[in-house]
Amino acid sequence: NLPLVIINGKVSDFKTLNSIDPKTIEKMEILKPKKAQELFDNAKNGVIVVTLKNTVDQKNADGNSLDNKWEYVLPFAKCI
Repeated sequence: NLPLVIINGKVSDFKTLNSIDPKTIEKMEILKPKKAQELFDNAKNGVIVVTLKNTVDQKNADGNSLDNKWEYVLPFAKCI
């Protein structure tokens, strides 16, 4: 029953979230379940939205780049 994790507009996981240096986080937002489900179908436990600073070139836990360009996650977002 974990919340959905979104890092720089991409669905991620807690392993990646925990690997991020806190100094590189520009903004972190917590969406409670009611608000989260208005935006995402699969967010019944809420959403953690993290935006990294633009100068960051970090890798996720699997070694893939955490691109700091926002791309809205359309497959998971509800159409309004």
